[in-house]
Amino acid sequence: MVTRLLPPRIDVCRSVPFTPLVRAGEDDGYTFEGYGAVFNSPTRIDSWEGTFDELVAPGAFRKSLTELIPKFQFDHGHHPLIGSVPIGAITDIHEDERGLFVQARLGRHMLIDFVREALTPPDLGGTGAINGMSFRFSVVRDEWRDRNGKKIGSEGELSRLLYGAEPERLPLQRTLLEVKCAEVGPVVWPAYPDTTASVRSNMLIPNAVAARRLHLLEL
Repeated sequence: MVTRLLPPRIDVCRSVPFTPLVRAGEDDGYTFEGYGAVFNSPTRIDSWEGTFDELVAPGAFRKSLTELIPKFQFDHGHHPLIGSVPIGAITDIHEDERGLFVQARLGRHMLIDFVREALTPPDLGGTGAINGMSFRFSVVRDEWRDRNGKKIGSEGELSRLLYGAEPERLPLQRTLLEVKCAEVGPVVWPAYPDTTASVRSNMLIPNAVAARRLHLLEL
């Protein structure tokens, strides 16, 4: 019997293009503001996991933020020089009507200054080259529905549909109802070329898992 893989629920990343909220004349240039996630914005996931739409529901971060303040990292801690050291400290993080609002104070270090310049819009003296935010999370509660709004009742049904059964019910929609957020921060590559909102980070897919998924699709 072939075991089919479902989308991961632990240590997942999502990224969103964003415009940093920088106010000329109101700060010394070391305060970062932006949105790490946008609510109710369906995103097409089209990868080794299958093809489906995903959105984050309002309230998804609420419980997590009362338990743990996420770390503020650059590129998920994978920069070869900065590494996993946070590039700043979060001073305010909360949900509002738009999404997950993040305010942080950047550290004062030469390497972090390079990131700060890339985050600052050109009209304020920067390059604006970095325009993405991402958050790392684990799924606590989610909900799957087919294109007609019918709720997916079991993992078996979900697996069959993700592997292409009953195409008339596709694409599926996944709603993230509650997540535990461990880390948030700016990223260089916020999205795949054919997306306009949050996407899954391909760095989270172990080669062995990806190879197995491809093998299963060929069966």
